[in-house]
Amino acid sequence: MNTLPFRFFLFFFSGVFAFHSIVDAEEKEGPLYQVQDGDTLYSIAQQFGGSVQSLQRLNGIENPSLISIGQILLLSDYFGVSGLVDTYKVQPGESFFSMPLELNNDLDTLIKLNRIVNPYTLYIGQPLIYKISDQLETYNQVGFSVIGQQDTLLSLAINADCSPYEIMILNGWSNATVTLPGELMYSPGSKTNASILSPFEDISISNEHPRQGQPVVISVDTDQETSVTGFFDGTKLNFSSINGRQVSFLGVHAMSDPGIYHLWVTATRSDDQIVTLEMRLPVADAQYGSQSLVLGHDKAKLLEDESVRVAEDQIILDTVSNFTENKLWEDGFDHPMSMDYITT
Repeated sequence: MNTLPFRFFLFFFSGVFAFHSIVDAEEKEGPLYQVQDGDTLYSIAQQFGGSVQSLQRLNGIENPSLISIGQILLLSDYFGVSGLVDTYKVQPGESFFSMPLELNNDLDTLIKLNRIVNPYTLYIGQPLIYKISDQLETYNQVGFSVIGQQDTLLSLAINADCSPYEIMILNGWSNATVTLPGELMYSPGSKTNASILSPFEDISISNEHPRQGQPVVISVDTDQETSVTGFFDGTKLNFSSINGRQVSFLGVHAMSDPGIYHLWVTATRSDDQIVTLEMRLPVADAQYGSQSLVLGHDKAKLLEDESVRVAEDQIILDTVSNFTENKLWEDGFDHPMSMDYITT
């Protein structure tokens, strides 16, 4: 059997199907998504909201398994937004107010696409829907920083190698006296990462979605004249210099409630200017198993005594909270003993 004509027909049919879907989708009003390798209608529905059925109906798709890479799909329930869209995961150190620079989208568009009510509740790894711009180079030429105590519009312009009027236009300032210490300021021609505040140059988190009881490593890169501190859920973070970076290690409490927790990382410059990155770290349920234990009255009473538990928890906290720059251990940790069965 000669399979060449059949293959040609199949290829031709797929091309006609994709072209028809592109034209049909672009004739309708609303945001569009271009199918990428690995996408399914189900994953696209999960990514942008809605259902497989609504995507089928909007795009005239009879068989949900027949979509092709590069095909343009119309998305539902996004009023007042048009053009191609995609998703971006929030990185450590980024905030909703740095997203316009990172994604080259205005705040109103991001709010509409993501149905954002409170912009301060973004968490690390959260997917944000954004509109793909035709001028992707724009945000790479703009950065932002924090205005210092001694900064003036003229000094800011000199540091940014631009005119004061450029800074005023970029920040929407009506006059030269609106600058406030601690306020975020956009500046043209920045060579640093536009999505993270100076003096932070880079921040990475090894476990961005930890579960209960899991460790997290925070690594920060700043200039040499900057000290770094931090807090996670009210617990102080101690940073040490390792291979030119400031590194801190924290452990999520095994009995903490699953949810979103605040993470603050603060950099203090040599001139005493303080810059704080406020992030939100999601903690997932570890899915612990459970087992019922039958205890005698005397032992059960010990567990029920709140004062005993509080005192023991404080002893443990005092022990593990001690911090020293001296390394006391080099190798990995092993379980004290292993067994193939569980006893009560």
